[in-house]
Amino acid sequence: MADTDGNDLAPAVVLDNFVRLDDPPGRYSRCGAFSEIYFGRCQMPSGAIERVVLKVFRGAHINQELLEKATRRINRESRVWVRLRHPNILPFYGVCVSLLPSSALVSPYCEAGTVLQYLSTAGNVNKIRIVFGIATGLQYLHANKVIHGDLRPNNVLMGPDGQPKICDFGCSKIIGIKGFTTNLPNAYRFMAPELLRMEGLASLSHPADVYAFAMVTLEILTGRLPFYHVIDAQVPVALYMGQRPERTRYTAPELGNWLWSLLQDCWRENPNERPTMAVVCQTLAEHRN
Repeated sequence: MADTDGNDLAPAVVLDNFVRLDDPPGRYSRCGAFSEIYFGRCQMPSGAIERVVLKVFRGAHINQELLEKATRRINRESRVWVRLRHPNILPFYGVCVSLLPSSALVSPYCEAGTVLQYLSTAGNVNKIRIVFGIATGLQYLHANKVIHGDLRPNNVLMGPDGQPKICDFGCSKIIGIKGFTTNLPNAYRFMAPELLRMEGLASLSHPADVYAFAMVTLEILTGRLPFYHVIDAQVPVALYMGQRPERTRYTAPELGNWLWSLLQDCWRENPNERPTMAVVCQTLAEHRN
């Protein structure tokens, strides 16, 4: 695998010679709000063949200016991501630059799917341990000066080791489009109120990630979306009015007084009053068993 140094316009690891697509070029197997997902297989340094996913940003190749901007930012950020190593962060293998119409991010395929898909079929599992895994992964990102920017249950996959894997971290910063996250279905429900006031990207921060973590935790434990009783379009209004999830609407065996108090701290209006993820992890560690 080629490792390019000394040029922030080049990706850290170029995988074109090691990846083969499952589907013919020009067809995507799945798509998200802003991305197209292809499946393929990658020859690893050990010689083993591993199933992988390739993600390209939808429509970037149509607009030359956007393509160049997205490519530069993807390549620059890839040099940071490829060096991150943590059990609760989905590994980032590198970039394919010529297999698809635009550069593609390559990561391992997680057969169990998202954390919510996993919970729907896994039966009796320790949800606090899953939440703790997400928290430690997010703390690791923050310690390495990485802001996720779009933490939602759909951006947490479950690995074969039973550990949650945070994925798509930094996607909003890569694209660099104002309001990137606000156009995603249900995204308002996980967005800190300051993001709405500042048009999203202007105020991406560690405290905003902490807020999102609290909302993700709420849905994992209770199986209900934050503000589930409010239609999507009205969630920003509820946040503007200072509303937060009401305990009477959410029940779960794991949702004790200590945890509800922690969630309340995490979704405080003032970002500076929210705990760091280090504090969150310490609190969860005391109760995760």
